[in-house]
Amino acid sequence: MERLQKFMTVAFKHGWIKAHPFALYELRFEEFDCPYLEQFELDAMATIHLPNKSMCLVRDVFVFSCYTGLCYIEVSTVRKIKSKSRYRIPVETLNKICEARNLKLSEFFQMVGV
Repeated sequence: MERLQKFMTVAFKHGWIKAHPFALYELRFEEFDCPYLEQFELDAMATIHLPNKSMCLVRDVFVFSCYTGLCYIEVSTVRKIKSKSRYRIPVETLNKICEARNLKLSEFFQMVGV
């Protein structure tokens, strides 16, 4: 809703719409505390035996994300690079990932094993 409200505000300011649909609407946010995983919890998750191959993949991607700080879309991009020999990804995308994580491109490739 927040993004839609911002878009509508821009549209209203540019005169693209005559009335602001969110003029009387107030967004409410609930605060919540997001606990972090402890190292022993992460180790237990990384070593747990799972009967299904797809569940193992999900676990591995999650643990990889925890250690690297990469979000899901970044990890899926890395998986595409590694799984498809013909897949091409723009260098700008890789640079954006590296900049966001404060990494050099060579460190990133070393980290993901490419």
